[in-house]
Amino acid sequence: MWTGFGSHAFATRPAHVDLGVVATREPDAVSFIALGDAGERTPHLDRVAASIMTWCGSHPCDFGVLLGDNLYPRGPASADDPRMDEVIAPLTRGGLVWYAVLGNHDYGDSTMESHAANELAWARKRTDFVLPSPTYTFAAGPARFAAIDTTDIFWYGDGKQADFLDSLPDDRPVHVLLGHHPYRSDGPHGNAGAYQGLPGVPWLSGGALERFYEQQVCGRFALVLTGHDHVRERIDTCGSAFVISGAAAKPTRVVGHGNTPAFVTANPGFVWVQIRGKDVTIAFVDENGVQDG
Repeated sequence: MWTGFGSHAFATRPAHVDLGVVATREPDAVSFIALGDAGERTPHLDRVAASIMTWCGSHPCDFGVLLGDNLYPRGPASADDPRMDEVIAPLTRGGLVWYAVLGNHDYGDSTMESHAANELAWARKRTDFVLPSPTYTFAAGPARFAAIDTTDIFWYGDGKQADFLDSLPDDRPVHVLLGHHPYRSDGPHGNAGAYQGLPGVPWLSGGALERFYEQQVCGRFALVLTGHDHVRERIDTCGSAFVISGAAAKPTRVVGHGNTPAFVTANPGFVWVQIRGKDVTIAFVDENGVQDG
């Protein structure tokens, strides 16, 4: 989480985008990889990427989702920043297409607008890294996916994101939310509303995010996928399954913040999700390809 104060995220915010229907291997199912905080080329990231390719050789994988902080420490310096190519290379080696959201490090400090805009411009030149707007939606199999910009909520409130969620088609039995900052977490950042152990402190605590999740997300989305804390965790609360997959490149540690996780680990790895009808299967897989949860 950064501490700088900058201009609004986008002077003219790109419009919400509907990508339509993404093809899946089976019409009644969608299977995908969830991975966050992959924005630095480390030995962990290389092993995680190799394990994803192996896993997808024996399990269906229609695409991947990248849950923010796609480039450390402050997003691409230009639309041609070669660091983006370096980071994404191991993840796309097997032909997997990734649908991404923005994290706080993709914005950076006081120049957050330009770095985020550079990442969107870089994505427009790719077919394997999809980021058409900070907020967008698509359908795949039985699921409707909504990609949101939690950093915008963090600093400027939830109005734009709430309006976006209200505009989503109710055309699938399962709704999935993709974002960066978590609602509840047992990593070092902790729970929204008390991020960094600072409850009630404006901006730093994430109070606007806590309200957003409780008023707009709980019970409305079957599955919520985020990163930010470099752990892998599942917390079932308020009618939704909240899954953190942020241990792609730089794992930290499990701290504990009064939650009751169904699973939590700081070991590097990824999450595999399969949605068939209304049934959601979630598998936690470590960097060696071993299912550990």
